[in-house]
Amino acid sequence: MDELETYVADRLRDLMADLKSGDIDLAWESAADLMPMGPAAGPAVPALIEVLLDRRRTKFNFYARGMAADALGAIGPAAVATIPALIDCTQPEPEMVEEGRWLRLRAAAAIFRISGEVQVARQVAGELVDDPEWWLRDHAAKLLEKIQASESIEK
Repeated sequence: MDELETYVADRLRDLMADLKSGDIDLAWESAADLMPMGPAAGPAVPALIEVLLDRRRTKFNFYARGMAADALGAIGPAAVATIPALIDCTQPEPEMVEEGRWLRLRAAAAIFRISGEVQVARQVAGELVDDPEWWLRDHAAKLLEKIQASESIEK
């Protein structure tokens, strides 16, 4: 291994340990740091799934779960095993606050980025394009534009 590969491997190992630490803020930051690594962050998929699904730890911290979804989307096709966990995050929950709706959209976008599958992403974005929060409407509209662009490329 050269110096860069060693650095990336060490950094990845540290970030995965931080995801498993139980510190929700550290998990959020670590997931954010994994995003620019893209597919190279593939070994972190199991730890990201834990953050995504650990509602005991993250129930009131949709940000950590959303950041985990973003990181999984950045990893791309190597994260295909996470689709069921991401689909779980797209389901509305009782008394879902705006951060929970943001998680739904981020999980739907991750599914689209990982698999190219548009059904879930279109459904969630379609629901949120009329959200009371302008920024959620804006992100939902952008996801719908990406879906339409991908479909026009396929034709």
